[in-house]
Amino acid sequence: MSKRSNRDALLEGALRCLQERGYAHTTARDIVAASGANLGAIGYHYGSTERLLNAALVEGFERWFRELAQVILDVGDANELERLTRIAAELPGTFERNRPLARAFVEALAQADHSEEIRAALAESYEWARQNVATLLSTITGQAETPQTRVAASVVVAVFDGLLLQWLVDPARTPTGTDLIQTVATSTQR
Repeated sequence: MSKRSNRDALLEGALRCLQERGYAHTTARDIVAASGANLGAIGYHYGSTERLLNAALVEGFERWFRELAQVILDVGDANELERLTRIAAELPGTFERNRPLARAFVEALAQADHSEEIRAALAESYEWARQNVATLLSTITGQAETPQTRVAASVVVAVFDGLLLQWLVDPARTPTGTDLIQTVATSTQR
């Protein structure tokens, strides 16, 4: 079995630190301790601690997205509403499993106005999410991607973020994804 690279160890260590300490409270020394790499490896592989934290944050969200996307793909030949309802039902559990990552995201978002590096990393992450959600929407509907699909993907990402923020503050009173899907389905049938 091959030993993982210092670069991979740093990324995993940074991701673990984000989840345990948050974005604003993670230091280079924390990452080194969590990864087993040396301090100089951060600069060598990532250029700075901030770039490493940004890469870890993006990696964490990409893993989270792939987890949700797999739910859609596992449903098989269900219709669009059934697929959306299934993924919506998964949201509370995925929020809970990824709560530390969500907190780190909010911390990074709050700092984005003061750091072009953080802002750029988050912007790229959002673009990646929009592209992948558009692909999933096309998969669900069986239709080719269009400019409207991209807009719909942005709406889905915005709804996800809105629910996540509400859930972080007040999980008991945040509507579930299933509640939203059922409400939209009911209102469009009228």
